[in-house]
Amino acid sequence: MPLGHLGRQGAFLDIYFLLQTLSFLLRLTCYRLFSNHYPQLAVKILPRVVPVQPVPGAPSSEAAAKQATKDASKEIRTIREAALSQLLYHPYICGMREMIVHQHHYYMVFEYINGGQMLDYIISHGRLRERVARKFARQIGSALEYCHKNNVVHRGMSFS
Repeated sequence: MPLGHLGRQGAFLDIYFLLQTLSFLLRLTCYRLFSNHYPQLAVKILPRVVPVQPVPGAPSSEAAAKQATKDASKEIRTIREAALSQLLYHPYICGMREMIVHQHHYYMVFEYINGGQMLDYIISHGRLRERVARKFARQIGSALEYCHKNNVVHRGMSFS
């Protein structure tokens, strides 16, 4: 479990308390949290890349250098995502409260949005009525318009 900074009985950094696991993927874990400052939060835990120093003259030094460049790019993208998430404030964009950087993981603390994913909603409700679909489309359009006005492009739009 990546929460190596758990203190007393589920306390995370003595600020947050774990309530439940929301999702667990190969390289990403999300938990629902509680804090005295915010009633409901979620934390997205991303592993950091441990840099490996290439040995000069080694047969695989070119591959190691390529991997190091790839890893550095991933670190930059993660930090950029966090910076943008903290700047955006819109009713239909999940707000980021803080980012905690540790040696082996990034901990991104977001506001908790209940209700699950849109794809799960569509599957459970079957075909959406036009009125409901229009409501969702307006909310998504409003959030995208806000992002575009702030020179932010969302490249990963999906229902899941």
